Amino acid sequence: MKKIIFTLIILVAIFSLVPVFPAKAVAPAGTLTGSIITADIGELIAITAITVTDAGAEILDATDLCIRIPAAVNANWDTDDTTAAAYGGTGSAKASTAVTYPVNAKMLKIDITADFTAGQTLVITGLSYVGHTAASGAVALDWSVDNTNCTGTFLAGNANTQITVADAAVDTLTAVTTALSNSIGGVSANHTVAFTVPATGVITDDGNIKVTFPAGFGVAGATAGALTGIDGTVALTVAAQVVTLARQDDGTNSLAGAKSVVINNVINPIAAGTSTLTVRTDTTGDELLATAVSGSFFIHGSGSGSAGGDVVSDSSSPISTITVPLTGINITAGNPYTIKGTALDSGGSLVAKVELSFDGGESWEEAKLEGPIANVFSWEYIWQNPTEGNYTIKSRATDDVGNIEIVGGEVKITVVTLTSEVPTPEAPILEKPIIEMTTQELETKIVEIQQKIIDLLAQLIQLLQQEILGLSGISS
Repeated sequence: MKKIIFTLIILVAIFSLVPVFPAKAVAPAGTLTGSIITADIGELIAITAITVTDAGAEILDATDLCIRIPAAVNANWDTDDTTAAAYGGTGSAKASTAVTYPVNAKMLKIDITADFTAGQTLVITGLSYVGHTAASGAVALDWSVDNTNCTGTFLAGNANTQITVADAAVDTLTAVTTALSNSIGGVSANHTVAFTVPATGVITDDGNIKVTFPAGFGVAGATAGALTGIDGTVALTVAAQVVTLARQDDGTNSLAGAKSVVINNVINPIAAGTSTLTVRTDTTGDELLATAVSGSFFIHGSGSGSAGGDVVSDSSSPISTITVPLTGINITAGNPYTIKGTALDSGGSLVAKVELSFDGGESWEEAKLEGPIANVFSWEYIWQNPTEGNYTIKSRATDDVGNIEIVGGEVKITVVTLTSEVPTPEAPILEKPIIEMTTQELETKIVEIQQKIIDLLAQLIQLLQQEILGLSGISS
């Protein structure tokens, strides 16, 4: 007996040292239903209502409700949503509206605060999906109930919870440009990169903005500057020629509209040439949201574009000329009008920019610069909405080394509003009836008629003479 008791004590001691792991929750027996939905790549789209139905005391205070977007679907939950809208259903009071994403952006967790009973429902709204990467086929959501951070056994939802990801226009950024603080080769410049996120598009609050520079640009020392249209902060990293601005999840989703980011301390290539940048927005997991290539910009080469790349000492100002419009013309109010001109620098450097003023030099607007051809640049500026009045349009140019034109081009024009005026017809001259004329008026009228008869007879005689001459010419 003592041996049996001793053996039992040893077994209990051994088993007490073995860790006890919680049993993995079984797949739920209830249902997950909703409505089929399609999201585009890069699109932020509100979910349709999702209904969870308890099959019998399986959604409990001691468990959590987890809803997962399957790996085969190129979509995530919008993790900027930390609170669901007010729940519906018979079990709406038994769940916290605060939601979390404990594993990754594909896993939604809802905290259950009281036990459900068989047949009770929870209707979930107020959350969103974000499509990414590439198109993917329809796959249903799946779900589980457990208390181990959504690691239980999952059950596929009804087919009406399927998500499809399509490839439409939302994954293409528009109006992508870059403006340089300095276009001289071999020097440091700040790039203001502007772009527009299309309608229904998004840069998630923890997403990335990536700008790829061509080979030859030095980006190793790049730093982040101002953001426009994007709140919160970013952390900048560099890999090869790609500068990544990672949003730090301390702002909000940046929705459709114009944005810009400034990347400082980029070293321009030494050689002159035209370049473009590639701009891309990603999720925090580097999944594509949208991308596009910028318009081209010109680097003038080292030494301010001087021959052979030698640095030039240039103290002369560039010269600008306005070629369109000419002085004295009228321009129609309310219609866009393109102002054009040329600019050159004869001091050994190159023109960096041309500006226009419509208010006597109080303020200046930058024109679009093109070229150069034989050191002469062309430029144009679209005056979007001229208003009625007299204007003196001035131009001034600035070169690569900072010389600013003092007296530039100048034209004087008038902006007019066109009106549709209908000419007033002249009143007809009414003649007195003969019975009302005086003797003198009758005599005047008779002379007038006689003169008309004489004129007609003269014309008739001239025609007869021409006819006779024609006949005699034929007979001969």
